[in-house]
Amino acid sequence: MPILYLVGDSTVCNYDLSIEDRNFLYPRNGYGMWLNTYFKGSVYIKNLALGGRSSKSFLKEENYKYLCENLTSGDYLMIAFSHNDEKYLDEARFTYGNGDINDDCSFKYHLYNYYIKLALDRGATPILCTPIVRRCDKNEYQGDRVHVLGKVVSSGKEYGESDYPNAIRELAKEFEITLIDMTALTLTLCKNAGAKKTIELFATTSKNAVDIDNTHLNSFGAKVYARVWCDALKQTDCELKNYLSDNSYNPKLSDRFENAWRN
Repeated sequence: MPILYLVGDSTVCNYDLSIEDRNFLYPRNGYGMWLNTYFKGSVYIKNLALGGRSSKSFLKEENYKYLCENLTSGDYLMIAFSHNDEKYLDEARFTYGNGDINDDCSFKYHLYNYYIKLALDRGATPILCTPIVRRCDKNEYQGDRVHVLGKVVSSGKEYGESDYPNAIRELAKEFEITLIDMTALTLTLCKNAGAKKTIELFATTSKNAVDIDNTHLNSFGAKVYARVWCDALKQTDCELKNYLSDNSYNPKLSDRFENAWRN
């Protein structure tokens, strides 16, 4: 049975009703939690994604060690970083969005040398994913909402403008790797829904709109985005799509889990 490994950040990872989520009315869910809804039982999904990690900081985690020890021929590796690579004030996580694969400070360097190359060397199939957009309450998506940064200074060094989704797109094109452009797909979804309607998709600590978490999805939003991801996979040449089920289930707002243990 092939394994689909997921690596990435809090927008992808699994969540329990953890201590830090007990104050959420609608707790956080990563969309990776719900991908199995749309797959047959003939593929196993191993979600190694961790909240708060970048393509750089993830390398120090036990989950990366697990990946290196277990990824093998015939497996698939979904790579979904960016949110934390953009944190230029944190040297442990920041990677420069516009450098190339030979620049050890760059986003591309980390994605290629530690994830893409790892998969290719093992005979596994890498799948690159651009990051989901951060919700905007004015429905104007630009700058960090779509993961594009202006000039920044990190650890005393100045870096030029960075377009993280485009860096991923360029890698996918250069190495002929399957791309799931979640930035473009979720941008369209959010803009079409409008600012008020997108509130239904994201985690929040109350029913007051000002308390919404504009980065993290709730259970309904995560299911919607998982469906978006799988629908996009169907349009690729990746053989993983052959393991998708015929499940036509469309997530409903009633799927949104309300935290009964909220303080």
